[in-house]
Parts: sequence; structure tokens; C-alpha cells
Amino acid sequence: MDSFIRKHAYPSVGLPLLLIALLAALLLWLHWAILAKFNWLMTDMDQLFMWYGVEEMRAGRFHMPRYFGQDYGSMLEAWISVPFTFVNYNKLLPLAAYFLCMLPYGLMVFAIPARQRLWGLVLVLAFLGLMSVEYIAIGAMPRDMSSGLAITALSLPFLRGKRWFHRLLVGFFCLLGWSFNANAAPFGAVITLVVLFSEGGRNFRTWLWVGLGYLIALGVHGLVEWFYILHPELIIHRKWPLDWQWFRFEQGITHLSRHWGRLVPFFHNYGGLYLAGFAGMTLAAIWWRKKALLIATLVLSVLMVVTLGLEKIHDAFDAIYFSFERMYFALPVSFLFLLLLFKPGWRIALCVAFLSITSMLDERINIEEKILELRDPDIPSGLTIMDLEQMQWRCEELEVYWKETEAQALFYGPGDLLGDWVMARGCECITEMHHTIRPEYERKTWELRALDQPKYSSFLWISPELSDSLLTSLEVPFTKVDSLEAYGVIYSIQGDGLNPMEIYKRAGFESVDY
Repeated sequence: MDSFIRKHAYPSVGLPLLLIALLAALLLWLHWAILAKFNWLMTDMDQLFMWYGVEEMRAGRFHMPRYFGQDYGSMLEAWISVPFTFVNYNKLLPLAAYFLCMLPYGLMVFAIPARQRLWGLVLVLAFLGLMSVEYIAIGAMPRDMSSGLAITALSLPFLRGKRWFHRLLVGFFCLLGWSFNANAAPFGAVITLVVLFSEGGRNFRTWLWVGLGYLIALGVHGLVEWFYILHPELIIHRKWPLDWQWFRFEQGITHLSRHWGRLVPFFHNYGGLYLAGFAGMTLAAIWWRKKALLIATLVLSVLMVVTLGLEKIHDAFDAIYFSFERMYFALPVSFLFLLLLFKPGWRIALCVAFLSITSMLDERINIEEKILELRDPDIPSGLTIMDLEQMQWRCEELEVYWKETEAQALFYGPGDLLGDWVMARGCECITEMHHTIRPEYERKTWELRALDQPKYSSFLWISPELSDSLLTSLEVPFTKVDSLEAYGVIYSIQGDGLNPMEIYKRAGFESVDY
């Protein structure tokens, strides 16, 4: 009888393997369509810093350890893209971001007990297949969305190890992920608590080695902080202070679908379902007396709910593209991690798999409509967004004047110009132009320093605030280049021993500090 039960407790390995292959194929089919129809066709001004980062690092120029012009975030997408010289930036950087977004799901296999690994993998793929199109589109934006989560997930292969270095590496990667991007903190906290309390929380050596891993990661974080103390001129965009406000908390609780909706599997318009999930896992942990899972679930629940009251966590929809979702990217990953530790049965995995297959087929059939919604120009973003085809054409149009005048720099602004944020950051990567800058808000401060020297003979200047009389009063030699519809008049400043930044400031215009 016991032999019969053991034999039939799980279906044969053929069924989960078939489902894994089918789910993986459907995921690839759907995700490739999202990349091809959305991420590879448009960009915003912040994504282009990743392009620029790859360009600079390939040339051996490393400017700063974090996101250019910020004292937070990372350039991880750019770092891992450096060797792939055969792929265009418009595909390379989204693929790098997509890889980082998917990495925690791939490493989730280490959280599954060996005997249940195949069905656990079915559940992971099915869960991912139930996520919304928007989730994948956001995750594939090369804007440091998932770097912290990816680094934190590197702790998963050491989760079940019993040696001292396993514990140390868990602590190290859990805290290091937060240093890369603060949105990874809940994921790191959950993994840490599961490890610390896996043996009832009474193993002193586990606490010691995890704590040492934390200290080492904190040391790395401190060294980076010290770099910015020594180089404050590099910082144009500082960390936002964590300001907790009760009215934001009330607003967040009553609008959970707005904050978490796209992060909920299948039921994308019902963000509050995560609260039900937290309650269910809490009760299950109490029922089965799983101390580590109970503590981790309670901490995750509190972190997610309390942060609804923090400014810059969920209130920036009108300031940053998709900000609601990206701040909570740790939510689905952490939830799935805990769910796998509850060892759901194969029947649950089978049901979720069939639901996921149906969902992915529906999403793929209606992909065109969903992508059009994502690219709706009326969606408030606060960022300059441009089709890559349009950007390529405008950069090449300007490059003609760059070559004709033998310019050594191109200034945008001050004043509003069509796509100037994008052009100032991206043209260097797709043309032969160099030093394309916007001095009134320029994160590439090393370029401003380079241009603040009297050794230039020619530069182009586009600004609605420029005039013949102003340039004449500055006593600089200038000529008008044929105007472009998008920019108006382009001025070519030519002479011996020109200092472009000094001329810019003499005209009465302000630049960022450098």
C-alpha cells in the first residue's frame, strides 16, 4: 500500500516536463512580441543614459559607480551590455533589462525542495505567464528597474546550504541588492528572515554569518557613498527623502489597484488581492507552525502596506513613467518566493498552469491593442519619450550640419525644444557627433568641464532664446545655419580659442554645477 501511494502521489515526470516546455514557449512568444512592438521601438530620456554608459565604458571611460548624475541607482544594464558589440542599443539594453527582470524567477528554482522541483518550476513559469503585459514592458525598460532584485536573487542558490559561506553570501547579496536599487529591500528582507528562522531562529552561527555578509555589503555601500562625498560635483539628481505622510497612506490603501494592479497575476485590476494573499499565507503559516514563513510574511505585509505612505514610493505617476509599478517590483517576486516555500501541491500547479496558458494566449492575440494603450501619448509621464525611428532621423539630420561646420560640440537650450532631452543624451551613441549637451540640466558634467576651456574652434547652438543681437553683443563670430522645422534657427559659433561654456554663461544662461 505504501509503495502504491508513493508511486501515485505525483504524476509521472512527463506531464510537468511537457508543461514546462509549453509554458516556456508561450512566455517567449508573448515576451518577444512585447519587446519587438514596444521596448525596441521607443525610448525616454533616462533610458538613453544606459546607451551612453555602454558607449563610454567600451571606450574605457568609467565616470561613476551609480546611475549617471545620481547618487542612487545603478548602471547594471549598461555594465552587462558592454561585451555585446554586435547588437544595436535599441535592442541590447531592453534585452539586458529583461534578463535582470527574469533572473529572480530563474533562480527561484533553488527555493523549491528537490522532490518538488519540476512542479515548482511549472508554478514559477505559470505565475510569470499570468503577469500583465505592462509588467514585462516595464521590466524591460533599461532604467534600473530590476537591478536590485537581480542582485538579491543571487542569494537563492545558497539558500539551502549549511556551510558558513552559504550564510555569508545570503546576507551579502540580500543587502547588496538594496544598495543597487532600494526597491529590492523587501525581497532581501524576506530571504534573510527565512534563513535566520529556518531552524527556529536559535542558531547563533547562522545569525553571525548572515550578519557578517550584511557588514561586508554595507562596507561596499559605504565606499560608494564615500566616492560621492569626495565628488559632490557629479550629483545632479539626489536621493529623494523618505517622507511618510498619513494622507498618502490613506490614499494608497484606497487605491491599491492603482499601485499594485499590474503586479497581480491574472487579476490585474485588483491590487488589493495581495492583502488577501498575505492573510492567507499568515493563517497557513500559523496552522502548519512554520515560524520562518510566518515572520517573513508578516514583515513583507507590513513593509508593503507601510510604504504606501512614503513620498516617491507611489505618488509619482505624473512625474515618472510607470512609477507606481516599478517602486513595488519586489512584491510579486517576494510573494512567489514565500508561496513556493509553502510547498503547494501539484494539483495547484496544474490548475495555475492551465489558467496561465489561457491568459497568455489571450494576451498575445490582443497584443496590438495593449501596446497601443502603453504608447498612448496622453499618458502623463514627465519624461521626454520619442520613437527611435524619429530620433534616428533627427540625429542624422543634425549630423549633416555637424559635419558641414566641423563642429566640436552641440548645445541645446535654454528653452523648450522638441525632444532636446532625448537628443542631448542619445545622438552621441548613433552618430559621429560628440559633446551633445543641454547645460541647464546636464548629468554628463565631465563634458561640461571639458567644454569649459579656450581650445575650441567651432560649436553649434540651438535655442529659442538666442538672437543675432545677443550673439553680436557677446562679440563672438557666428553664422546662421539653415533652420530645421523642429528647432528653428541653428547658430554656428566659429573662431580661435573659443570657450563654449564661458560664452554660454556670458549670454546670461545658467548651467548646472560642474
